[in-house]
Amino acid sequence: MIDENRNEDPDHRSESRSVPFRPIPKLLPGAVPNAPKRNALVLLAYLFVCVLVAGLLRTVL
Repeated sequence: MIDENRNEDPDHRSESRSVPFRPIPKLLPGAVPNAPKRNALVLLAYLFVCVLVAGLLRTVL
């Protein structure tokens, strides 16, 4: 029997990634599948909030 799902690349290892891949909608509240523009805006909003918090912490400390 021939395994059609087998990868012929000798350098490919299935266990090479230590952290499993999780899609953005599972990680960030507000992101949804099949909405790349909304997900980009949600990600930018989270980054903006992180920058604001970092700036506040820098001024306080």
